[in-house]
Amino acid sequence: MDPTPDNRTTAVYFTISNPDQTRIDLIGVRTDRASIKTLHKTETDAQGATRMSTSPNLRIEAGESLVLAPCGLHIMLLDLEIPLVEGETLPSRLKFYGGNDLTVHVPILAPDATGPMP
Repeated sequence: MDPTPDNRTTAVYFTISNPDQTRIDLIGVRTDRASIKTLHKTETDAQGATRMSTSPNLRIEAGESLVLAPCGLHIMLLDLEIPLVEGETLPSRLKFYGGNDLTVHVPILAPDATGPMP
């Protein structure tokens, strides 16, 4: 997780694995900490221009993992209602097509962090 200096917007990063024999589609995320939660992707075009856009779902193929990371797929939280505190976790409910949910606790890291500490 990478909060912005104003602590009102943040990108959420993690890796999710699909051990099932069929693909799964992440279609949303819920958290009590932000009023707007969207799935996003960052793409760079042939001219080198980078843009971020919403995505209706993030597909995880059977037996594969999906990495949400800077400059790629991620979750955007906007209008944070409670400040994020480094060292805490952000409880989030991942919503999957078909009605399955998964609750995760994403570590809150400093903006310049490169990954969770062991």
